[in-house]
Amino acid sequence: MDEDGTPELCINGEFSFTYIYKYLADEDKFILWHELYPSNYQLNGSGKIRWEGLGSSRSGEVFYKLNKDGEEEYTVFFFSKTNRNSTTEQLEEIYMVGLPWYSNKENQVEITEDMKMQSYFDESHEIYYFRVTEEQYNNLTDDYREAKKIAREKIKEVTYTYDELFSDLLQ
Repeated sequence: MDEDGTPELCINGEFSFTYIYKYLADEDKFILWHELYPSNYQLNGSGKIRWEGLGSSRSGEVFYKLNKDGEEEYTVFFFSKTNRNSTTEQLEEIYMVGLPWYSNKENQVEITEDMKMQSYFDESHEIYYFRVTEEQYNNLTDDYREAKKIAREKIKEVTYTYDELFSDLLQ
């Protein structure tokens, strides 16, 4: 997870917690590197986590990039929503993307007043969302979706039960 070439131990807890432990060889101890709660969070590769939320008319996702210490470096929010057009009464799909949110404020993109006027502001996350076309949305999220697909397959290669990992020690 921290891209140092050595594996971390990721434990999925009984109540959908995921704990990521790193072994510090020079100190001969394990530390809690990062924890995920609730179950909508998934590992998405080295230093990468995703959140997926589905509602009755909304599908949202969040991508988190972590630094070598397991702290958020940047986050990207995006979602699509089915809405009823008030003029035509037809259902339409709306696509929204947020600019990356950086924990280091110096990296933040300055959002001008003009940009704010053209955006939707999510107060709970303090994110400005911008409406894009379906084609733009797909172009912006294609690499993310491909990475998610690969991560779902790769995680199967490194998933073990407790017995598989420690059976030699239990005998």
